[in-house]
Amino acid sequence: ADVVDALALGPDELQRIGEAARARVMAEHTAQHRGDQLLRLLEVSA
Repeated sequence: ADVVDALALGPDELQRIGEAARARVMAEHTAQHRGDQLLRLLEVSA
């Protein structure tokens, strides 16, 4: 359903969504975040 809905969007809106998604990934999915996540998991399992 999401893909079908996206097909109805215009190119400007798709561009905006893509840029927002990229910005979120670059901000939230860093090596630092993964390292912090791993440390938390290791602390919980210790």
